[in-house]
Amino acid sequence: MTTWGDFRKFVRRNTLNDPDKKTYSDDDLLYCYRMAVNLFASHTAARDMQIIQDGDLKIAPSVSSDAGVRWNFECDLVFPLPSRMVEPITVAGEVYYILNGKTIYIDPLHETDWSNLSRDKGYFLWTNNQIKLTSTMGAGATFFMRYYRYWNVPVADDDELEPPEFAFGAIQFAMAYYAISATALKHATINQWNEGGNPERNSVRAQQRQFMDMYQMEIGQFPRQNRAIAYREAHDFDL
Repeated sequence: MTTWGDFRKFVRRNTLNDPDKKTYSDDDLLYCYRMAVNLFASHTAARDMQIIQDGDLKIAPSVSSDAGVRWNFECDLVFPLPSRMVEPITVAGEVYYILNGKTIYIDPLHETDWSNLSRDKGYFLWTNNQIKLTSTMGAGATFFMRYYRYWNVPVADDDELEPPEFAFGAIQFAMAYYAISATALKHATINQWNEGGNPERNSVRAQQRQFMDMYQMEIGQFPRQNRAIAYREAHDFDL
């Protein structure tokens, strides 16, 4: 288990050489971590699932201001998509429901003409980050959306970090890349106004490029997540 407090200390001491917090605050490094894991999500994202049961309270408005109203799967067709998705659910995701012990998979519809949107089982993207089914699911159903999202950011020092263990070697270098951005910009400005100076003669910027090269080297050792087919290869995939 890797906690935020331990990982931050490691990056501060071994990657940024700032053990006494003279250059980077804890908040600075948290911001850099957020940027780094968002970058890492383009390679490997978190897998998640949203579940809605018939009769559940609507926590947030869907079509109108109906928060507090319960879902009615005998008539509801429009459902909110999960937040913070890395890619559209039509590209990398899975939508289905279970009714009376039977699993019914719902495929995305990509037709541009509306004539095919009346088919029995399908869905298409709707306004306000929602999807719309072409038919109701029926009373007592449970609705599932599997998808890929960005990695969560820790709050407390003892929070366990979400990314897989292999990612931390790369993430430390991405954090360092973002951390020294302001310093690189400052050096470029100073060199621009020095007599005969050149903003390209920037050792900090060179180090920043080195950090990104090291990130790419670390992450390149591991295959990129194939999100487009992961959910379609095995419908019995378990999170």
